[in-house]
Amino acid sequence: MTNRNIFPIIYAVISAVLTFIAMFFILFNTFHMNLSFTIFGAAIIAVMFYIYSYFRELSINMAVMMQN
Repeated sequence: MTNRNIFPIIYAVISAVLTFIAMFFILFNTFHMNLSFTIFGAAIIAVMFYIYSYFRELSINMAVMMQN
């Protein structure tokens, strides 16, 4: 695997982890939700950000490869 193939995965994982941490604290401290609902909600939003980030970086890499 080249760097272009692995970069979208790394970028998406970092985005998902940061989103999970942020959403966990927002849902738990601001909305005073139950711990299990907080973890579930943060996980769902983190998965959505993983998918968004992965395909965003993948499309950018495809556009760069087509220009070359």
